[in-house]
Amino acid sequence: MDAALSRFAQLSELTALLADVLSEEEVVLAVLDQGCDVLGAGGGYVVLPTADRSELRLVGAWGFADAVVERWQHIPLEAQVPAATVYLSGQSVLVDSEEQRDRLFPELAGGPLDERMSLTLPLRGRGGLLGSIGFAFGREAPLTDYELVYAEALADHCAAAIERSQLFAEAVAARAAAERSADRAALLQKVTADLAQARTPRLVAEVLVHEGVVAADAQGGWVSLLNRDGTLLELVAEAGFSSSTVERYGSLAADLPSAPTIWMHGLVPRWFESASALVAVHPELRERHDESGFEAVAILPLVVRGKGVGFLAIDFVAPREFDDDERALLQTLATLCSQALERARLHEELGARANAAAVLERIGEGVFQLDQSGRILIWNPAAARITGIAAEHALGRPIGLVLPGWDRVGNVEPERARESLRFELSGNELWLSFSAVQYPEGAVFAFRDLTGERALEVARRDFVATASHELRTPLSAVYGAARTLMRRTLDEARQAELLALIVDEASRLSAILDELLLASSLDAGALTIHVVPCETAALVRGIVDLARERAAEGIELAVSDCAPGTSCLADPDRLRQVLVNLVDNAIKYSPGGGRVEVAVTAADGLVRIAVADRGLGIPAGERERIFDKFYRLDPGLTRGVSGTGLGLFICRQLVRGMGGRIGVDARDGGGSVFVVELPAG
Repeated sequence: MDAALSRFAQLSELTALLADVLSEEEVVLAVLDQGCDVLGAGGGYVVLPTADRSELRLVGAWGFADAVVERWQHIPLEAQVPAATVYLSGQSVLVDSEEQRDRLFPELAGGPLDERMSLTLPLRGRGGLLGSIGFAFGREAPLTDYELVYAEALADHCAAAIERSQLFAEAVAARAAAERSADRAALLQKVTADLAQARTPRLVAEVLVHEGVVAADAQGGWVSLLNRDGTLLELVAEAGFSSSTVERYGSLAADLPSAPTIWMHGLVPRWFESASALVAVHPELRERHDESGFEAVAILPLVVRGKGVGFLAIDFVAPREFDDDERALLQTLATLCSQALERARLHEELGARANAAAVLERIGEGVFQLDQSGRILIWNPAAARITGIAAEHALGRPIGLVLPGWDRVGNVEPERARESLRFELSGNELWLSFSAVQYPEGAVFAFRDLTGERALEVARRDFVATASHELRTPLSAVYGAARTLMRRTLDEARQAELLALIVDEASRLSAILDELLLASSLDAGALTIHVVPCETAALVRGIVDLARERAAEGIELAVSDCAPGTSCLADPDRLRQVLVNLVDNAIKYSPGGGRVEVAVTAADGLVRIAVADRGLGIPAGERERIFDKFYRLDPGLTRGVSGTGLGLFICRQLVRGMGGRIGVDARDGGGSVFVVELPAG
């Protein structure tokens, strides 16, 4: 009886252990380790069916020689061995002698461990049979009733744990698939945005090649397009090919039969999963493909108004099977590119007619014409309206004198569309987007005023990016913790840990929402500020003491030049909010540690509060912009510093509301100094 109790005590320990085990292999090894020990078996194994249930696969084995394990990695269902018999029948098999083993299962004659007895049991899950578990013994002494009951219980525990691990693996796979889908959606959004900025077929092709290579995790890309008169199929963008390949195959006659012209005119995608598959259809490409070193290739025609105008090739260095998702993604990219090509060609056609006088008078875009020396010959009314420079002050003058900073536009290929560029004209900031048409006698430039659009787009993009990142992180943590809590096998300590995580992340969400609401109130002028005399020194010391408790190791906080009794006129709660934000920022932007120092001084009717750090610092050109709404020095979070981009905006608005001002400067030796000045109280 004591032995039986001991066995079942061990079974309870195993149950607790399996509660935290998530992989099939870990489950099996834990079960076999204890099972062989308790039953006195010389070896044990677990087999499960393959995905198509055509055979059994060995998941884990204990006590067998490597050669035996290798021999039984895969077991046909029709094999005359206990593992297959038990899996098919659902009944346990006890072989109690060598004679019985050799008679019933001749494939096991001789036995890998010279076992005299074996016990094989089915693994039953809630959905049916999962597999088999077996133990081999070097004795013929019969198993006791307690041992048989223990073995059956062990099999049940093993089956339950395997079923949990499989469910967990399925959940992980489903989440990975969802993340891949989200990544592809984000990629398509990025491609769409990039193509919208591509004003020429060449730029469209460059976007397609580089984004297509990234999207497919490929190693090479190639885009060829028909030239203007349709006589040549010309390479316009590539990645991953040698210069010799580009030189030899970069231009082909469009009217001669060849693989590229077939691909273009065929209007259907082609998927070659290996070099041999490609060469079998197009033997003339053997030399080209051998030279490139690529194997698999996806060919997608580019079609405009039902006519092939080129093709996209995405190349891989290894053979590849193109699944439905990948094919759909690449076909979508090709479709987006085809649409962008049509837009680009239309844009070029419009540019070619840009110097027509009637159009110049009516067009909303600014248009000007330059001669070969860069002097202005035409300056249309829209150009005068946008820039504030009248035609009489522009005509005949070098463009560089009329538009300071013109070299950023003029030194590029004239036909190349440019992203918006910043200009300072008569003290005003303008963001202008240029496109151009060149001809032997000079060039015609058209430009649009994107100042208002840029401000709106920057605000929208920053808000969406910031809010999605800052909200998603705590939401993901809360969701993950809640899902984990739904498992009934968690102990109290783990439950408490997860509940604490949920509380912390919920607090973080609340703080983010509070920032957004406060920023909205400040924008609307709906926030009431009560200015009263405020004992500044005590307030500062309390803030620093609290921050010191929360600061990471390596951060030193100190208060200097803080005379007791120093008082300013402020709203105490709002001043505390401002200073807490500045101190937290100083800590946050000092990832390598260092000293954060707060000083309070009074002079000339003002109280000056300075927060200094030795952290990352702020470039001189950014020191005014960091107080703008949603502006971040590190919008890509490459430095690992999170935030909504609202903190300093809120600080500035609150300080202004209290009749003060806030600024920032560099600190000698590195770092930054933020200064708040308020009327003395």
